[in-house]
Amino acid sequence: MLATSSADQTACIWDVRNIKIKEPDCLKVFKVNKSAQPAYFSPSGRMLAVTRYFISDHFPTLQLA
Repeated sequence: MLATSSADQTACIWDVRNIKIKEPDCLKVFKVNKSAQPAYFSPSGRMLAVTRYFISDHFPTLQLA
């Protein structure tokens, strides 16, 4: 399994054993409210944490989506 996140406000889970070269299909797409940054699987592999970065008026913060 592979997790990706993107500036298009999505995070995806892929099964790289069955990926198509021309038109890959991800197993699951997660929509987030802002540009998604790194995505991390939990140690058990049962959960996915996706961070997003946004700038507030006071200071930059990281927030889990």
